[in-house]
Amino acid sequence: MNQMIGDPMNIIWSDFASRILKDIFRYYKDVAGELVAQKIIAQIFDSTKQLITHPNSGQIESSLIKMEQGHR
Repeated sequence: MNQMIGDPMNIIWSDFASRILKDIFRYYKDVAGELVAQKIIAQIFDSTKQLITHPNSGQIESSLIKMEQGHR
């Protein structure tokens, strides 16, 4: 069943995405400091919130197409 336009969508971070976020945080913490790293991660989280009300605005996740749920 595909996600209908306008239906709210849950945001679920994959294990891979979570690991990448941790890597991003560690990198920026090392090169620019913890405050900068926190701000960058917050910006990433904030940018994904648009998917809750605009579920078709993100890129389709090719590894999840087989689930036929409209994952982005």
